Amino acid sequence: MQDQNAKPLANAKVTIADRFGKSVFTGSTDDRGVVGAVLTEYVQTPKGQNRQTPHSVAVGLQGYEPLTKSIEVRGKSTLRVTLSAK
Repeated sequence: MQDQNAKPLANAKVTIADRFGKSVFTGSTDDRGVVGAVLTEYVQTPKGQNRQTPHSVAVGLQGYEPLTKSIEVRGKSTLRVTLSAK
């Protein structure tokens, strides 16, 4: 996570929900503006795969406009986010 000048944003709140709206992660970015989360692509059931993605990623930090983005999980995925100052 970074601002519009590419400065890393520490302590930004990150909330991730699966495609059903269930919260699956809540955390904060580190000093480098990075947060890591293990997300589930699908759950295997007797009837087949129950897809859990796309996930909704909501980020916020005081002094910046909140932002929500979608990420489709397929193996290892990276989402880069830039926040705009209010």
